[in-house]
Amino acid sequence: MKLLTISEPAEPIVQTTGAEKQVLGSNPEFQHREDWQMILDRELLEWGARPDQFADEDSIAPTRKAIATAYQIATQMRDAAAPPPMWVTPTTEGGVAFARRGSTLTIRLVVRPDGSAELIVLKESRIESRDELSVD
Repeated sequence: MKLLTISEPAEPIVQTTGAEKQVLGSNPEFQHREDWQMILDRELLEWGARPDQFADEDSIAPTRKAIATAYQIATQMRDAAAPPPMWVTPTTEGGVAFARRGSTLTIRLVVRPDGSAELIVLKESRIESRDELSVD
């Protein structure tokens, strides 16, 4: 799987005023892992367990294949401590989309209903690259 991330400098959350200033919550790797875990638990597993929640929204629930592939990708990204996406959403066709935006780059990872995946990189809103991902 091709791994592409956008990371921006992290600002300290809380600083102490001791002889040695320590920054609490400044371990971005730990925070990235926690954020990915929330996506796994609160989004993907929930969507798989309760596909009926999409009926009221006139949306198609993500397919089991799409959720399984998205879960596998999210697990790999979590384990690599990659920056998490800014949003994760079901697609209108029954897939799952992840996206992360930087100042000039937007990265979208789209998992289709059949479980295939595509990585799209946009630079200043223009497609810079579009690659099929091999998910093992």
